[in-house]
Amino acid sequence: MKHVHWVHDEGRQRGFTLIELMAVLAIVAIIALWGVPSYFDFVKKRQTNSAAVQMAASLQLARSEAMTVGREVAVCGANAAGSACSTSGNAFGDRWLVYIPLGAEGIRVIQVYESSGVSVTSSCGAIKVSAMGRYPSCTVKILPTSNEANLGKTITVTPTGLAVADGAS
Repeated sequence: MKHVHWVHDEGRQRGFTLIELMAVLAIVAIIALWGVPSYFDFVKKRQTNSAAVQMAASLQLARSEAMTVGREVAVCGANAAGSACSTSGNAFGDRWLVYIPLGAEGIRVIQVYESSGVSVTSSCGAIKVSAMGRYPSCTVKILPTSNEANLGKTITVTPTGLAVADGAS
């Protein structure tokens, strides 16, 4: 019977060669380059969806408050302090507020909403809800600040108060 002797070279080190390490790093870099843009699109979609949910909540709050107090309530883009409507017209930017107009006394702010990473515009400027809970026909567009329309959402508001969202999900 033959005996097999293992030869062990004490002077030689074991491990990965530099070439093997570089090949693995190149593969990892390629996978990362493929996945990172998808991750950023995912984050933008989440920000847009979150803002759409907040806008729907603010529209519902405005309607509820209008019917409760028996007077007009509105949603508009907020100024930097969140204490009044901005002067940007249809552009809400990344913050908006629900308020009760008080005529010469100004406004009473009910709620301020802020959503980062998005830009909100309304086709009808301030969205005014009547004391009976009726809205103007209007669309609200929510886009990432990078202005990528394919990642945006559009909320269509009907006079009866139905808010229908479409776009990125």
